[in-house]
Amino acid sequence: MTFGLVGMTVPSLAGIADSISSKIRRQSLHERFTEEAVTFLQQILLLIQQMCIGAKVELELLNSFSKVIVCDSSWWEICEKLKDIFPGFGGGSSEAHCKLQLAYDLLKGQIDSFCITEGTKNDSVYAHELVDKLCQGALLLVDLGYASARFFASIHEKGIYFVSKLKSDFKIFHPDSKKTIDLLKTLKKIETNSFELNILLGLNQGVEIPCRLIGEKVPKEVAQRRRQKCRETARRKRGYIPKRLTLELCGWTLMITNIPKDLIPANKVLVLYRIRWQIELIFKQFKSILQIDRSYTSNENRLLCEIYGRLIAATIITKLHGSINSNIWNSQNLELSLEKFFKRMQERAFTLMIKLLDSVKSAIDFLYKEIKNCLANCIKLVQRSRLTPLGKLNDTSYAVFKRIPQCILITLS
Repeated sequence: MTFGLVGMTVPSLAGIADSISSKIRRQSLHERFTEEAVTFLQQILLLIQQMCIGAKVELELLNSFSKVIVCDSSWWEICEKLKDIFPGFGGGSSEAHCKLQLAYDLLKGQIDSFCITEGTKNDSVYAHELVDKLCQGALLLVDLGYASARFFASIHEKGIYFVSKLKSDFKIFHPDSKKTIDLLKTLKKIETNSFELNILLGLNQGVEIPCRLIGEKVPKEVAQRRRQKCRETARRKRGYIPKRLTLELCGWTLMITNIPKDLIPANKVLVLYRIRWQIELIFKQFKSILQIDRSYTSNENRLLCEIYGRLIAATIITKLHGSINSNIWNSQNLELSLEKFFKRMQERAFTLMIKLLDSVKSAIDFLYKEIKNCLANCIKLVQRSRLTPLGKLNDTSYAVFKRIPQCILITLS
């Protein structure tokens, strides 16, 4: 049924029951969405997630890390009758929201961990739960929603590396004197387009994290767009005027990391963080192809069954994609389009369900044959003017290296 729902333009229980010539009625099928069914699908999902297929992508730049994890969240509206279980933001939207927290392994191209929560649960709260799921030597790429000094301190102590943007309200300190650094004054003194500065984070919160602050000046038009967006967001969501520091920092891309310079130089840290958007592409497939956000039921168990069912399909597809992508990258330096692969699998999902009803072997044979047939049209085209994400990390002549051949290491007295 999981693949049946994925393969239907307008998914419905009645449509699936008709298609498989089942004698069971739609209502009887609906009544089978119980707590036991939710638990069963959770266990199936965990078993599939733990299956390891294929090797990881080979990139000299990232060989020092056991994993490269990018994490983010995405939320969507659900039936308002579930607002006590999955509270939402209200206002102009539904009173009930569901949120998916996702950690994705970029090297293996597979889902590393996930969590279904209420829409109002802050990313920073989940960040501390994420620490237990990461192993020593992993690299974590996070956005501002997860950034906090205590979170960075906990993963630093565990031997985990991180790369994040610098929050405008973060206080930074001199590594020797431990005095507060006036970031705005420091930036005004920098005459180059990029720089690197050794700092400490978290002293004002009782922790101490040695970091590198890496900055790249952005073009004036980019800075103007950022400031305009910042003002609009502040006015629309919170009704206040942004601080002067926040607006000034819009002229720079500022990154913090605890990765030693001998592992990854500053200019490559900037490129590395830019592939974090890959997880946005994954969420797009989850919503547009798998329709994970299209459940309008008021039944909690049915909602969770539909979500876990679609996550089962997502996990299988991403594992297949990751395995194939690693193989063709390591052998030919080519990449498999995630978007195209999801679409091809969605087109074949309904037939796959029919094959599964016949036998597992029949389904596997069908899937193997269809993947071979569609693979050629899913390969990303090689364009020198538009490198793929892995190509940017693998190519030392990428444009950003030309623009900032070497970040200047500055020191403060």
